Amino acid sequence: LDLKQPSYLISKRIKGLYPWAKAYIDFQKGFLEVKKHKIEENPLNYSPGIIVNKSGKDISIATTDGKIITFYNTKLMKTIFSPSTRLFIKFQIGDKI
Repeated sequence: LDLKQPSYLISKRIKGLYPWAKAYIDFQKGFLEVKKHKIEENPLNYSPGIIVNKSGKDISIATTDGKIITFYNTKLMKTIFSPSTRLFIKFQIGDKI
């Protein structure tokens, strides 16, 4: 998932993949697996891409359209150092190859 996109596009991509495939966000040296999410207003005008809240396995991130998207029950997946595996994971989330 590209967090530089507006929240409604991120939401559509997650809904388009779930429940058959999983959606992933590139995060540090791994991926965050996401399923459930919610879009909210951004009253404090956080900058896009900023993590604004983290609680347990839930994480909230500001988006480019002035909203906050909260991902519930995320799961951190470590990168497997195999080029084909990384390519497969990226292909599953809809990235262009």
